[in-house]
Amino acid sequence: MWRAAVALSMVVVMVVMGTASAASITAVAQEEWELFKLEHGKEYSNKVEDRFRMKIFLNNKLKVLEHNKLYAQNQTTFKLKLNQFGDMLREEIVSTMTGFHKVNINDTLKLRATYIPPDDDVKLPSSVDWRKKGAVTGVKNQGQCASGWAFATTGALEGQEFRKWHSLPIISEQNLIDCCHLCSGCRGGRMDSAFTYINQNGGIDSEAYYPYQARENVCRYNPLMSVANVKGYVSIHSGSESALKAAVANIGPIAVAIDASRQSFHYYTHGIYYDPQCSSTQLTHGALVVGYGTSWGVDYWLVKNSWNPSWGEHGYIRIARNHNNQCGISTAALYPLV
Repeated sequence: MWRAAVALSMVVVMVVMGTASAASITAVAQEEWELFKLEHGKEYSNKVEDRFRMKIFLNNKLKVLEHNKLYAQNQTTFKLKLNQFGDMLREEIVSTMTGFHKVNINDTLKLRATYIPPDDDVKLPSSVDWRKKGAVTGVKNQGQCASGWAFATTGALEGQEFRKWHSLPIISEQNLIDCCHLCSGCRGGRMDSAFTYINQNGGIDSEAYYPYQARENVCRYNPLMSVANVKGYVSIHSGSESALKAAVANIGPIAVAIDASRQSFHYYTHGIYYDPQCSSTQLTHGALVVGYGTSWGVDYWLVKNSWNPSWGEHGYIRIARNHNNQCGISTAALYPLV
């Protein structure tokens, strides 16, 4: 009888502890969710949406933890962190934070030229960082507007203006979103189309005069406030990382289109990014290559993004270089002529 009573007591204790443990886990998850909402200023219209977003948050958090376990075991070269996208589905992030159009527009072809890289015997530097030379503005934030194409456009143009005039302008992306008739504003666009618009328009305004709003509005271009113009643009041989390297070394920051649809890209925070599922042909996002280098024997591209400085490595990502055109970084690279 005594032993049976003890055994029954132990079962009761275990059940109580299990229930308490489950309650504690739920409480911790709830606290993490509340902290996430405070950190990122998240608000929802009702409790149903709050619960839906919390479920997405916890699922994304689990995926980040699983990946970082591999990072801790040296099975991957980059680390993830749950960021402002933590309550969003992958498809939502792609639709609101990328926006590179794949459609060719015939009107842009008359401005196009092909980059001719230097001879193979011309020695290129082992590393380049145009930020250190003053050719790159600070990391910007496109918000939930599929305008990465506009930021890649302005970044490349800012770099070329700096190289020509030794002065770095800050150029308006909103001018492109509102006025580029070859693009679709916050629904997407292309850098070649944007360069063509600037050429046809006769210039583009400054960020100070035409500030960013992260939404489409009426065109308010003022030629008196124009700070840059484009004569044409140069396309780099598609798929050639060696040609892209030569262009970055000799020309300056280069606009590129990449596949930014992977969750591993969305939550990237540190290291050299390599995801074997990242496509070299299904390009979704415009970005800016501002340099290249090698770390611990691994070659990388230094890429400026427009998802604010809190994302990635202070707004940048290092993408694996010489690794089968990772994420299509050399598939559609180009720069403007000024």
